[in-house]
Amino acid sequence: MAHEIAHENEIELSVERAWTQAGYSSCVQISMRVKGWSKSGWSRKMKMLFDCGPAVHPDCYASDHVFVTHGHTDHIAGLIPFARAKSQSSSPNCIYHVPEACLEPIDLAKGAFEKMNGDHEIPMDIKTISPGSGEEVVIFEDKRKKKKVVVKAFETVHRVQSQGYAVWVVKQNEIKDGHGIDVSDDDSKQLHVATDEAGETSKCEFVYTGDTHFDALIKDENLFVFEARILCMECTYLHCEKEKEVVNADTYQHVHLSDIIKNYDKFQNEKLEKLVLVHISRRYKKDQVINFLRNGLGKDHLKPLLEIVTVNYTTNGKCYLVKPVDEEWEIKLNKTPGWGWG
Repeated sequence: MAHEIAHENEIELSVERAWTQAGYSSCVQISMRVKGWSKSGWSRKMKMLFDCGPAVHPDCYASDHVFVTHGHTDHIAGLIPFARAKSQSSSPNCIYHVPEACLEPIDLAKGAFEKMNGDHEIPMDIKTISPGSGEEVVIFEDKRKKKKVVVKAFETVHRVQSQGYAVWVVKQNEIKDGHGIDVSDDDSKQLHVATDEAGETSKCEFVYTGDTHFDALIKDENLFVFEARILCMECTYLHCEKEKEVVNADTYQHVHLSDIIKNYDKFQNEKLEKLVLVHISRRYKKDQVINFLRNGLGKDHLKPLLEIVTVNYTTNGKCYLVKPVDEEWEIKLNKTPGWGWG
């Protein structure tokens, strides 16, 4: 569901589609709409795709930005074919944001595809983005309202270089003179008021972790992820009574449901409205996924967390978003046609 952020020139952000299964494919698409863009009430809509595994739905070609977390094939194998199809669509412009370690391999893969394609170029605007560098990708900016939406990378821990992404709404605070008149931006230059006194107010709207060990998320510099309005987090392993799965999660550097249970206090805040669990192992059947979540998060002190959990489940070539607390989850799942969130 879209979420209003401001009364004027509102920015609504929602998760639109997801196709994730560990070792197979990972693609999560979010949509951002800006209201009040003009006096006529016209709304501008932009889409972002996080990771680009081999199972990319055609609707994802509408994405304006693609953010890649790491180089494992289930997260990146669809990138070059996506770019080829995107270049022939009605909205061909797209920027591809990748970790530094992925740039050279992507260029090599792109060259191989182009050679097989009769030396026809596959247009791609590829940019690197690094966590901790202060870099930000501006998705939308309204200078009049002093507001912008940016994406920043943060460091995660996986078997290869990896990073997650956070979507922030940033508003510049006003600078007022002694009479209460706003003198920031252009006015401040005329009145010789330093704009750096204003500062900024930031709100984290969405986080996509990609693949990571849970320990990376509880580092001091990454604790903001638990205060995002929507936290889209991998949770590859679910069976809390199988010690081998806990060991595998640690060995292969993934999140286990037991990590969430042990650190449930991190999720207890008013800002987090939805916890979306993705990248579930294909070893689990749909009823097992629901039962593991219900049992694992069913204790009294964990029930508030269970209430905000949804899980992206893939079966028979289709993907669904399921709420474990919904008693009619299976009926709704079986009636949901097509791909994505339904």
